[in-house]
Amino acid sequence: MSDIIEIELDKTTDPTKVATLIAGVTSLKSVAAADKVVPQMVDPVSLLVWVKLAAAAVPVITSVINLIREKDLKGVRLKAGDKTIEVDSANTKDVEALIRAMQEDE
Repeated sequence: MSDIIEIELDKTTDPTKVATLIAGVTSLKSVAAADKVVPQMVDPVSLLVWVKLAAAAVPVITSVINLIREKDLKGVRLKAGDKTIEVDSANTKDVEALIRAMQEDE
């Protein structure tokens, strides 16, 4: 099972919001680490934050979704394996599909 999820944000997202999101995610007990991906392109289309999980994925993913919603960030996507979900409309079935993708990505 892959223990990494990606948070994809619009490239125009306020850097302060990105920093507070990373701090919030990192403070979760089930997260081993999180940080922003340094873009390899001159003009990236989005910002990526990687999150390394230290425990069961379901509570962590749910907590990450809640943090994103609390920060009122729109258009954010979570990716694991080959599955991407839209945080704005994510529900329990979406989280379960993301977990399945993580389990298949070994």
